[in-house]
Amino acid sequence: MAVVAKAFISTNDRDKALTATMNELFETAARKRWSDLHFESLEDGSTEIRTRIRGRLSVVAVISPGEANLLVNKLRYRANLDVADTRHEQDGRFVQEFEGRRIDIRLNIVPTNFGYSAVVRLLDSANAGLPIEKLFMPSGVEDAFRWALSQREGLILTAGPTGSGKTTTLYSGMNELNTPDVKIVTAEDPVEYTLHRVQQIPVGPGTGRTFASALRAMMRQDPDKILVGEIRDEETGAIAMRAGMTGHLVMASLHANSGTESYFRLEDLKIPKHIIAASVKLFLAQRVIATVCPHCKAASEVLNPEVFTGSGVAVPDQEWIGKGCEDCIGTGYADRRAIFEAIKMTKSYRAALGDQEAMEAAARLQPQYATLQTASCNLIVAGVTNSLEITRALSEGLAA
Repeated sequence: MAVVAKAFISTNDRDKALTATMNELFETAARKRWSDLHFESLEDGSTEIRTRIRGRLSVVAVISPGEANLLVNKLRYRANLDVADTRHEQDGRFVQEFEGRRIDIRLNIVPTNFGYSAVVRLLDSANAGLPIEKLFMPSGVEDAFRWALSQREGLILTAGPTGSGKTTTLYSGMNELNTPDVKIVTAEDPVEYTLHRVQQIPVGPGTGRTFASALRAMMRQDPDKILVGEIRDEETGAIAMRAGMTGHLVMASLHANSGTESYFRLEDLKIPKHIIAASVKLFLAQRVIATVCPHCKAASEVLNPEVFTGSGVAVPDQEWIGKGCEDCIGTGYADRRAIFEAIKMTKSYRAALGDQEAMEAAARLQPQYATLQTASCNLIVAGVTNSLEITRALSEGLAA
């Protein structure tokens, strides 16, 4: 059970400086929307603190050996963990607040040869309440998403690797539907953000529930809308499809590289083609990219022009590269945003199911459709990101 507190609290003169450092660190993480912090013991007894930016870890602070043990104990106290237990892995949660935003913190501590490795994941409530218009979807994709959300029944499937923003997109959709006259039930592993009025069911290790068992229970809860954190197996997929055909709007995520590949992923799970055709309303695929830092960007020749090959977008004369500054911790990138691909289950797309070439041809007939590569290249031309970042982002596809 998380301890509801706004910040780290100093209890004596000895920990005042460290407490201030910890609160400043978490405030910076919230302000810059960092997803995690890594606290790691080094050979000399000090603790190095790093955060992952654009997929790479960057050092943000170093705590002296004299304060290292105090630091990890501060984390343990906040998460209601046994301070005396230094031999076992520990998991906990606590809450940090920043400018009225609730930041749910998940903590994992593992003993190492020099002390410990503690990783906190920051789940910002601002992401849970993100309006659809803040997702930066192209207008056609946003219209398709809103159309699918307006349907009385059917499935909306978001696809992408871990960390591609699928949960943020699904939560934005739920928030759009979350009114007093609608019952929404979710199955999540784990529950990432707490949503007002939404009935959220944790599944996975330690809960005694799977997505499939939670879905079966949901159907007895008289839901209007359902969210399934991930379709991982045949049983979960079959129940979700059935729910989408019997008067429920179902939102779910799937590990697949693109909208078209989402169909073949469902086929691999032994979901019959006619069931997919009858239940799915919209396939979304997405990735998260880093945007160039506005404080240190400089014009450059396009460093990876090959990323434009086959995109239908002409290689521009220049792109923007961040040189690295204090604001971006030397990375050259400032913020993150998602890129999207959307395919509606139209009559022509339904008729093409099972034939990849025909499916891609039918998708291209849809006005909102653009591949993730094309969407990425358009953002390079617009100066939002660059070819180095797009090469990285598009290489994060799933293993075959």
